[in-house]
Amino acid sequence: MTERNSLQNKRASFASCRFFSYLTLTAAVSMLLLISCGAGIDSQRKTAIANMQKAIISNPSDMNSVRELGILYFEDGDYNKSRALLLKIISQNPDDLRARSYLGLTYEALGKDTQATKLYNAEVNSESPYKDWLVGRKEILQRKQARALLRSRVEEIRSSDTDLQKRSVVVAPVTYHGKKGSHENLAVGITAMFNHALGKINTLSIADQYNVELVSGIIQAQSDSDLRENPIAILGEVFYSQTVIKCDFDIVDDRQIVLDVGYWNLNSESLPTTKTYLAPLDGGLAVIRQDVVADLLAFLEENEDQPFFAGRIDKNAFTSFCEGIRSYLANEFADGVNQFEEALKDNPGFELGAFYKVHNERLLNASQTPSEIGLVYPPSPVGIGQVQDQTFRRRHSAP
Repeated sequence: MTERNSLQNKRASFASCRFFSYLTLTAAVSMLLLISCGAGIDSQRKTAIANMQKAIISNPSDMNSVRELGILYFEDGDYNKSRALLLKIISQNPDDLRARSYLGLTYEALGKDTQATKLYNAEVNSESPYKDWLVGRKEILQRKQARALLRSRVEEIRSSDTDLQKRSVVVAPVTYHGKKGSHENLAVGITAMFNHALGKINTLSIADQYNVELVSGIIQAQSDSDLRENPIAILGEVFYSQTVIKCDFDIVDDRQIVLDVGYWNLNSESLPTTKTYLAPLDGGLAVIRQDVVADLLAFLEENEDQPFFAGRIDKNAFTSFCEGIRSYLANEFADGVNQFEEALKDNPGFELGAFYKVHNERLLNASQTPSEIGLVYPPSPVGIGQVQDQTFRRRHSAP
């Protein structure tokens, strides 16, 4: 055989390997989508794994196939093999967000939440839709860990003093003092409204509503009467917050809201500053929101410019919004998205509803695997070694 023929045969062999890898990876990605949609079975996954293994034997440097095999192992429940392959990918390319996402899920499955959090928490210099998934997954994992951490924090403050931060604020769960049960649902929405509004002030740190609700439940479940009788102080100490806002409300004739607000400085022995706000239930909440923000800034002696809030808050839209917040706090994100969409139908300019709809959609997507919501890397026709990032997002409809 001449040297020229030998070279041609090698090129043909290499091209064949590349073509085989390309077809195998295409099949593997398709298989992941089938499996994630419920159409796959164990035998199909095993076949996909075997084919991917052959592709890697043919071309060991094909990191795309290595990554997809690691994902297949994750889908198959073989988490140690999945971890080994995905770690290999991350060590060579830390910016491979698909590998990072599945490595995080693998760590979660192995009970290694700390390692998963580090992966989700790493800075991402990319506009890839995987970035949004990573942010959402981090929050879901934080929620999973929150109850135990906050319970531990409640126990900790019994035996130690807390250095409270002036610009850290807790909005305590709003309380309804009326008699009509349907109005009680407005409480979580009013709390969310104030959290969102105060979150726009750059100089303030606002305790997350989900965590505040958890701590409130923990306090009420305590046998220690001192804890139950001093919930405002406990909330402030748990979140290292000097300032706590506590609101109570009633609805008069189904038309007027009366909101009593106490502004607490936990570093002072003085009684809280209290104010009462009255406004029409339909459209008046936006005015109350503006007034409470202004009064809190004055209470804190902050010179920060007041944030701008767009549009009015329609009564019917706010009712749907409150149902959405209730679902959001219960980790029922699909229901939350539906309720926020209803709120936006009633009031298209409802900025608050739009914000929480996007947030719930992120958490809804992140509660599933990337493949389940349509995030994939389709192989590029130019060759397996030059796979282009053609990620796409299929909008996930709430069941």
